[in-house]
Amino acid sequence: MSTVTDSVEQSETETESTRLFRLLALTGAFALAVSHVQVLYYVSTVIGSGRTQLLLTVGLTLVAATVLSRYVRETVAVWIAVVLGTVGAVFYLSSIPGGLSLLVGAMDKLVADSLALLTGFPIIRIQNVDIWITGYTPAPLFLAWYLALRRRYVPSVAVGGTALAVFVLTGDAALKTALVGSLGGLAAVGFGELERRSGAIDQADALLVTIAVVIVVTSTVPIVPGGSSNPMFLSPGGGGGAGGSAPTLEASLTNTPSETTIRGPIQLSPEVRFTVFAEEPAYWRAGVYDRFTGKSWIRTGDATPYRGRLRLPPGKANLVSQQFTMEASMSVMPAAATPIEVDGPAADAALVDDHRVLRPDRRLDRGASYSVTSAVYDGPLTQLATAGDDDPSSIRGTYTQVPSGISDAFRDRTERVVADADNRVETAVAIERHLKNRKGYSLNVSRPGGNVANAFLLRMNEGYCVYFATTMTMMLRTQGIPARYVVGYTPGQQVGDNQWVVRGLNSHAWVEVYFPDVGWIKFDPTPGGPRQSAEYERVQSARESGAENVDTDESAAAPLTPTPTPTPETPANDSRPFPGGEVPGVDPFGRLEANGTVNGTFTGAAGGEAGGGGGGLPSAPSPQDTVFGTAILAGVAAAAHRYGITDRAVQGVRLYWQPRRDPQADVERAFARLELLLGRSVRDRRNGETPREYLETMGLLANVGERGERIARLYERAHYGNGVSGDEADEAVRLVDEIVGERTGWLGSLLTRA
Repeated sequence: MSTVTDSVEQSETETESTRLFRLLALTGAFALAVSHVQVLYYVSTVIGSGRTQLLLTVGLTLVAATVLSRYVRETVAVWIAVVLGTVGAVFYLSSIPGGLSLLVGAMDKLVADSLALLTGFPIIRIQNVDIWITGYTPAPLFLAWYLALRRRYVPSVAVGGTALAVFVLTGDAALKTALVGSLGGLAAVGFGELERRSGAIDQADALLVTIAVVIVVTSTVPIVPGGSSNPMFLSPGGGGGAGGSAPTLEASLTNTPSETTIRGPIQLSPEVRFTVFAEEPAYWRAGVYDRFTGKSWIRTGDATPYRGRLRLPPGKANLVSQQFTMEASMSVMPAAATPIEVDGPAADAALVDDHRVLRPDRRLDRGASYSVTSAVYDGPLTQLATAGDDDPSSIRGTYTQVPSGISDAFRDRTERVVADADNRVETAVAIERHLKNRKGYSLNVSRPGGNVANAFLLRMNEGYCVYFATTMTMMLRTQGIPARYVVGYTPGQQVGDNQWVVRGLNSHAWVEVYFPDVGWIKFDPTPGGPRQSAEYERVQSARESGAENVDTDESAAAPLTPTPTPTPETPANDSRPFPGGEVPGVDPFGRLEANGTVNGTFTGAAGGEAGGGGGGLPSAPSPQDTVFGTAILAGVAAAAHRYGITDRAVQGVRLYWQPRRDPQADVERAFARLELLLGRSVRDRRNGETPREYLETMGLLANVGERGERIARLYERAHYGNGVSGDEADEAVRLVDEIVGERTGWLGSLLTRA
């Protein structure tokens, strides 16, 4: 009978263990299956759209996989996933002009683009990325979760791992995301195997320890993407800051990488970069960025070789000729906006990106030259007042995206600034003037935590061009106005009637605003006077120190006075001292800001970042941090259990800790402590051996003598008899403390006395 009972209890235990292992395996499979969704959710947050659509797609896909796992065979499920993937691809390609033709007439380009995606082209740079996300998500998520529910853990991990690997290869998956997915896959396979083999709980210890070790090892391996070769830290001439000094403004702007990060303190480079012969001065555009993450700007799309004259912009424009000669090795191809024709020796290197910006397919060596003809807007700003707001869908979809990190306070402040504006151009002028009048210019600023545009508008008093241009772009976009972040160079030092010398310190960021039937128009919200003074002082300092490459033969003798750039005539109502009126709650001198700021220092709970202004309360742990911490604790607990550390710790507590409740319970606890001590040092009490018999034997073997007999009598009276008094309970506890202290050394004596 006893054997049958034991067998039933063992079977019930195995069933409970199997259920637990299945739950853990499904949890791991789910973590892996949705790990790539976390990447897609982040991208949706950056572009400010598609999050609800993504969550709805994920929810419907998981429900469908759960239901169909009960009724559909695996071969059918695979075909469903194939259909979902095909429909998603067609859905995305149909959103791109000419996209469907790629399936028929340009399959080679489609394959090439796919390979580029898998070798480091971030998905955040994809056009219509919100549609791409919706098309990509269902197929791998459906199949991975379906297979997990069917107990096919290895194929499930293969599918989910492949989906995550795509984003690891593109560089979009953060280390923590990849680690969570990897640990989920490990748990799914490991616990799934234990479920299949009806393993015992104790067999899970090794798996939990392995997971914890993986977390600790991968979390402590230093990973520095790009290393010192990161182009962000290199000047166009190939030199970077020495000795860990701040990067130059030029290095952070005009290398036109796919992503340009907003930085803290920067320096100005006085070295000459190129010379320009032109019919009139202009801002020499080198790059356009359209997608803002809150901390950096990203250029979406790709570039194709220049193949002849480009189309004219829609508005009235003058054709302006320019000839550029490189005075240093350069990775950009500056030109006045908007270029329509390129010629000259270096023209064969010209690429044209999706934002109508020229860039070379290789570094241009010193002495390289090219000519550009640009269509420059010719007309006063007053004419733009009638341009309306009928933007092409491609323009509105690309250049009005606002990341979710833009706060309601930011939007409210913008609304107050543009309150009196009647049209798009008045809105742009009001924002431009607000930033020029209310913010100071400084190269020595700490990058704030969180969204940079939020911080600059609401909390900071000064910054440099990057901060001004970023903030104006976002303010315009909150008003539904297409705007983009542009980098390049100001005209430079004029050294002749039609000749300019441009240095690294002329690198600059500004804003372009789209006007229907006109095109892109430049606005510059950065205060010109302080910027030009800083540039002048830097050149003078470099000359006095004997620095090289600061001048050409022409620039050394020419004055350093700034070159005025042609600016379209402003609207009639732009004579107002402050378009949009005074902003409530803001000191006219910029000393006091709203939202808890004094002199540009945020007094609230904004977290700092590397190289940024710190302060504030520590941020709450992220869900990923919580997962890591839980997994590590589980691994530590499993290791402790596997190697008996937990049991020894519990026994230690039972041995030294004597809680006091009532006399009977106190005596029974004291006896249990003594029994535990003797069991560890001599032997356990045998079945059928009474407490008195056991302690009498221990009196001979463990030298407890009369004290043991006294404790045995008190225990019998407390457990079987009429009970004991408080004094007798105190006596039993004191005797056991003495024995424990004698047999466990100084630690036992210390703990029992405490």
